[in-house]
Formats: sequence, structure tokens, C-alpha cells
Amino acid sequence: MNNLNEKDIKDMRTLFDFAKFISTNIADQIKQADTKAVGVLGVLGIVTGALLSRLNTLKSTIGVGHSLWVFLFAFSLIMIVITLKFIIRVVYPRTSLSKKKNLLFFKDIATFSHEEYVEQASELSPQEFIRETHGNSHNLACVADAKYKALRHAMIFTVITIIWTVAMVALF
Repeated sequence: MNNLNEKDIKDMRTLFDFAKFISTNIADQIKQADTKAVGVLGVLGIVTGALLSRLNTLKSTIGVGHSLWVFLFAFSLIMIVITLKFIIRVVYPRTSLSKKKNLLFFKDIATFSHEEYVEQASELSPQEFIRETHGNSHNLACVADAKYKALRHAMIFTVITIIWTVAMVALF
């Protein structure tokens, strides 16, 4: 780094700050997805309580063996399970998205021995470090993309379950 002039050093810092900003921004988006999923889970819990209460009242009126009650219960259960599946897909950690070992992605770091990691990370040039940071940003972006797709589905199925619950209360 001694042979770099002041402009090169400033440019390198700018590139590093940009790469770091991207990683930090995407990591924050991942945290937001997890927080939103917990909120969706809370709403689903309230809806599930209302739905089960209504189904219990209906069970008392028409009986457990009645085909209408069985259908309503089965459909309600399926909606809740599908929504839970998507919520779990949001909060479940993604650890196998990396295609190439990255010195910043935790799962990749764990594949090295302590000595191997320290040696490889210590030998990185500034350009290689920036490249590794961008690689980590890509891994994080893949995680965020998967989480937000699952979150979108969870929200859609939660809305459908809410509509189903309102219909159950209004019609039965």
C-alpha cells in the first residue's frame, strides 16, 4: 500500500465504504423481514384464536361429525399451516446460499480452521477485501430475497385467513 498515492487511497476507501454500506443495508433489510414476520405471526395468532373460537361454537351447534364442520375445520387448518410455513421460511436462517467460499459470510468462515481463516483473511489486499465484501453483499442479498418472497406469501395467506375468519363469523 506504500506505492499508492493519496488519490488511490481515497478511492480505495470510497470503494470499501460503498461495499460496507451495501452489506450493512442488506443486513438491516434482513432484520426488518424477520421483524415483519413476527408481526405477521402475531396477527395470525389473533386470527387463529378467533377462528378456533368460531369453529368451537359451530361444533357445539352442528356437531363434530357434520361434513360442513369437518370442511370448515380442515380448510381453516390448511390456511393456518400454509401461513405458518411461510413465516418459518422467513425467520429460518439461510446458511447454504454461498456458491464460493467467502471470508465474510459466517457459514463459509466456519468451514475454515481458526488458523486457515486468520491466515487467508490477513493476506487479503485492499482490492481483494473489497471483492470479498461485495461477495458477502451478494450472499446477503440472496438471503434477503428469499426472506422477502416468503414474507410476501405469508402476508397474502394471512390476509386470506383473515377474510376466511370474517366470513366464518358473518356467515355461521
